[in-house]
Amino acid sequence: MTAASTIRPLPVPRWQLLALFLRTRGMLTSTFLVLASAGLLWFLEDWAGKGAIRQALLMQLVPVLTAALIGVSAWSPFGEYERTAARSLPALRGAHIGSLLVVSLGLSVWLVSRWDDLAPKIDLEAVVARNIIGFAGVALVVGRLIDARLSWIAPLVMGILASSYVLSVGESDLDLMWGPDRWIWNGQSSDSMSAWTIALLLGFGGFGWMCRSGPKDASGEES
Repeated sequence: MTAASTIRPLPVPRWQLLALFLRTRGMLTSTFLVLASAGLLWFLEDWAGKGAIRQALLMQLVPVLTAALIGVSAWSPFGEYERTAARSLPALRGAHIGSLLVVSLGLSVWLVSRWDDLAPKIDLEAVVARNIIGFAGVALVVGRLIDARLSWIAPLVMGILASSYVLSVGESDLDLMWGPDRWIWNGQSSDSMSAWTIALLLGFGGFGWMCRSGPKDASGEES
């Protein structure tokens, strides 16, 4: 046995592996965009304070934007090479996606807590948190099944459906505004247990599936 054959590659420190992984996912850019999307809740605070219907619409718009960015950020530039890597990647994916979720949830809930709630029976902080979790789960599921770069389509469609219902009702009946058909879970009031159940199932299901298996790209390769 030659000396060369006994040489083994040195192990890469975990922090370096995580840093490299996050860099390939454009973590800094993704974090900035997620923060900017959630920041709309501050930028449009005065606009939202002029009507309950505006607040209800922002409870769809901002979660759709943040969830779409989280879903797209799960895309991998390496495709099959990552899927066959010797190291297991679920923990790295979890750190990446989980940190974006925490950032978006924390900032969104804090900003909404500053609002004057024009629909007293509705906890807007709970609604924005629920919708971010659920929409992100939907985006991650679509990214796992089809293509992470197209994952924004699903939360956008769901947000449009709920927004269309809000616009059709108007501010004449606040209770009715927050009571669409049950399958429009993201338009339900904050105390809807069925909406929370759906959102949590989608959120945790999409997060777990994406972390375990990685996204698909358009060519069918998995990362």
